[in-house]
Amino acid sequence: MSISLYRSVAQQYAQICVVNTVPAMNAISRVIEDQVIHHELPVNFYAGFQRFSSFAAQAKRYARLAAVCRRVYVFGVPDIAPPNIPGVELIPLAPDDELALEWFLHVDTPDLWTTLVTREEPGQDPVTGGRRFAGLWSFDSAVAERMTLLISQQLGTVYQPVRTRNLASQAQHIAEVSAAFLGVLERLRIGERRMRMRVQALQAFAATAARPENLQRVGDVPIFLLRDLVQNLMTLFGATDVVVAFAAAREGEFHVVATDEHTVPSSSTLRTGEGISGRAISQGNVIIVNDARKSGERDLLLPGAAAVIAAPIIGRARTYGVIAVSGAQKDVFEAGDGQALSAIADVLALAIERGGELSSGRTESDYTVRFAQMIVRLRDSVLELTDLQERVEAAGPLSIKQRSILSGHARTAADMAQTLGVTRPKEITSNSQA
Repeated sequence: MSISLYRSVAQQYAQICVVNTVPAMNAISRVIEDQVIHHELPVNFYAGFQRFSSFAAQAKRYARLAAVCRRVYVFGVPDIAPPNIPGVELIPLAPDDELALEWFLHVDTPDLWTTLVTREEPGQDPVTGGRRFAGLWSFDSAVAERMTLLISQQLGTVYQPVRTRNLASQAQHIAEVSAAFLGVLERLRIGERRMRMRVQALQAFAATAARPENLQRVGDVPIFLLRDLVQNLMTLFGATDVVVAFAAAREGEFHVVATDEHTVPSSSTLRTGEGISGRAISQGNVIIVNDARKSGERDLLLPGAAAVIAAPIIGRARTYGVIAVSGAQKDVFEAGDGQALSAIADVLALAIERGGELSSGRTESDYTVRFAQMIVRLRDSVLELTDLQERVEAAGPLSIKQRSILSGHARTAADMAQTLGVTRPKEITSNSQA
């Protein structure tokens, strides 16, 4: 028997079909699962995963559910051999079953009843760009009863409706689940904004680093690019300080080359392995310390920081330095922040190497071309001057003043010709005819 839970319910309750994004579905699933686990509710818990491979990733979580539930039923196409969890009954689906397209969670007891039921549809999820679903989430008893009936038909069991419902208990569960869901949504909103900011910051910095004029160096440091980077990182992380240190002449030492204008490091020299930034250099990877004071690991570049992210600037042949970002409060950074800073450090390393190539390669090449073009033009001018001299002499007798002027031009042309490697033009002699 193959039935669509979503279509069967949606046809009767179209006015509440409002769930259509994967992040929302994940959030709803989690708060329902958490409510059952937290209150240790002895319920029959029904979950549709579409494929057992999707369920496998949630095995630990469902082991916790199975420990408190009366029974957990998991529906899915057996595309892999799923984990065997006591208390979990696996319901295999054929690939062409209606339920193979549906993602659902369902609980129906006297004290808590709720249903999340969705169906995969053509197109892309408007948030993630991945699979798209349409569905509903409801605490309505009529929806719960309809779902329980349909699931019992799918399982081939006798339908046992809930005769008496505890409205006070249901109201308390709804209040707790709603509060938890709002918290999840807020975290998702903040997380989405931070992710968008990270991507935008990386794109902006990559665009800045792609412009040759921003790679100009003061010494060996692309200071204009670094000043832009520091300001962008201050905005991106809401940081109190940002410091960039570059390798010094002495092996294993790094000097501060760019900071926020309010940053006054206790020491301008960092050594490999010292503090959080030095450890990032020695280990060759980004390091996040969310409570620097508790860990007792003081960063030499940011001594007053409560939290620190440090990412090494690693090039093709060597490590150029480190970027360190501080937070005024602990626990302000997350793994995504470290990934963003590491990606920016990679872009900076490429920019440093490109700037070096421009300085030692393209700039010299441009200078050589311009100099060669100048030489060609000068040689042509010398030859024209020589030709002019010969034509003036052939034109007829010269006055004393004319002969003096022409002799001066001839001497200049001769000096230029010698310098440029042009055949030396003949000088005007004193026995030329008047």
